[in-house]
Amino acid sequence: MDDKNIVILAVDDNPDNLITLKALIRESFPSADVKTALTGHKALELAAEHDPDVILLDIVMPGMSGFEVCKTLKSNPRYSDIPIVFVTALKGDKDSRIQALECGAEAFLAKPIDECELIAQIRAMVKIKAANLAKRDEKQRLTALVEERTQQLKFEHQKALSLVAALEEENAIRKRSEIALREAKDYFELVFNTSPDAAYVARLDNGTILNVNDGFTNLFGYTKEATIDRERLEYSLFQTESDRDAIRIALLENGFVDAREVRLVRNDGSSFIGLLSAKLIHLEGIAHISTNVHDITERIKMEDNLYYLSRYDVLTGLINRLYFEQKLASLDRIDMLPLSIIVGDINGLKLINDAFGYERGDRMIVETAKAMQSCCRESDLLARTGGDEFVIALPKTDSVAALAVLESIQAVCQKINDSKDAFRASVALGAGTKTSIDQSIASTQKIAEKYMYQRKVLESKSMHSAVLSSIKATLFEKNEETEEHCERLIHLSAMIGRRLHLSQKEMDELELLSTLHDIGKIGIPEQILSKPGKLTEEEWIEMKKHPQIGYRIANASLELAPIAEYILCHHERWDGNGYPQKLTGEKIPLLSRIIAIADSYDAMTQDRAYRKKMDACEAIQEIKANAGTQFDPKLAEIFLEELMKEKIAV
Repeated sequence: MDDKNIVILAVDDNPDNLITLKALIRESFPSADVKTALTGHKALELAAEHDPDVILLDIVMPGMSGFEVCKTLKSNPRYSDIPIVFVTALKGDKDSRIQALECGAEAFLAKPIDECELIAQIRAMVKIKAANLAKRDEKQRLTALVEERTQQLKFEHQKALSLVAALEEENAIRKRSEIALREAKDYFELVFNTSPDAAYVARLDNGTILNVNDGFTNLFGYTKEATIDRERLEYSLFQTESDRDAIRIALLENGFVDAREVRLVRNDGSSFIGLLSAKLIHLEGIAHISTNVHDITERIKMEDNLYYLSRYDVLTGLINRLYFEQKLASLDRIDMLPLSIIVGDINGLKLINDAFGYERGDRMIVETAKAMQSCCRESDLLARTGGDEFVIALPKTDSVAALAVLESIQAVCQKINDSKDAFRASVALGAGTKTSIDQSIASTQKIAEKYMYQRKVLESKSMHSAVLSSIKATLFEKNEETEEHCERLIHLSAMIGRRLHLSQKEMDELELLSTLHDIGKIGIPEQILSKPGKLTEEEWIEMKKHPQIGYRIANASLELAPIAEYILCHHERWDGNGYPQKLTGEKIPLLSRIIAIADSYDAMTQDRAYRKKMDACEAIQEIKANAGTQFDPKLAEIFLEELMKEKIAV
């Protein structure tokens, strides 16, 4: 969904919290329509008025609590598809989390709010609402279509049956003229032959077909010549003889069969599902069956697909959270004890998505799912319960055996990483075991989550470091900039930093910025980065996106977050004609202004795919010419003075 169309409702009795929430949302969704409410009653009014895509809901509020608001919305079919994320300071209150899920909420955010988690939750909730609405609309459309078609079939068949009844009456009492009888017969044949569905008349006793329409020949693949007067041919239309027998019995008992689903067979041997309606008629004293068939194979496939989506995760093929909870409840029996639960959470998935795109992130999810599945037994229950979350239920498995499964998953992940590219599969795992029927599964899962979070804290730093190393390697592989360029840039920028007497922290950040200022270029197509000629307007628009891409990647990493703003601004110009924010003068961060000068000088004095290098004197003249427009004039002056001191421009 386009950010401009996203409507977000934030509910909190603290106005300051609403201001903070709104600001965080604007960072990633600048065009979203953010509505706010200080009370539960006001939230219900705004939900009815604006039908938001996501509701961020506080729990503790005067008058009407967040739980009451959530129950009210979820109990109303009009609003039940709106995803609700509880936002509360009760971070450690597990009962509140359970109560939130029982109320029907889709997720839970703890204060203080992590911006990345908030944005990820909003994106996920928007997708959930869109999927819910699509499923509901498709189901309603299919139901209406089936109802409409069924009514048409009933109407058309009734017309045909009425005509047949009229013919029977004419034949029985012989009171109508031959002309009237011929007209009625002609009209019946017109309706019979023009029906879009398959229609035929056959003897009930031996299955000899008397007549078929074009719909029959098209659907079943028989010609009229090969069909009419063939004894028992009507029997062969049914895949199982019992279906035909059941229809015969119903006709003899009730005189009709209405909209029954049966599996039928075409002339070429292929089968399909038909919606069959039939009427028992008598012609010249012999029982016949007048039948209409509508092919509903595609409708059944759509229904099966919707059923699959309601139970399974499309990406991995594993069962989803709701279906897992249903099946887990069936394992909560004494004969399944001990029952172990393993909870897994993929490490560094957000950083992978931001750095390499969601396709790479999806690969990581699939690899992790395969690794976990390979270690499960047939009786185990494995589900993907969230974006990066998995759960395994292991019946008749004690804590020692559960730990062995956990260790085998880690071993498989390590084997994948050793044989393929790094961080292909990395998951933090925790296990808990239910040994008594009085112990709840929920408490067992909480224990597993506790151990999993402990492991995640221990593994997170090393995982992020591995990802960053891979990002650097990818940057140097895709981009014309080399490690030598980074070393020169570190040296050139440090000259300015020392002259300005920057602190050690600022000097460290300047060095990190010199190395990774163009980190966003890993998100730019390689054909654009390596193009020898001038970029087209469309290519230049793509190239100018790399500061924002770099900003997102840096913000997703604790190690790079301090330089994220500098990366975003390193292509801003002193005169305001830079990008992406068109900042002017000292509104541009100092380190971004420093790196802009050093990077430009080094770029001018090195060969590039699209031009030859300048000599040092020419590059110095360019720096002077652009001081006060592209570059900070004072920093440009300092840079040139330091160059002269070190006799770089020889």
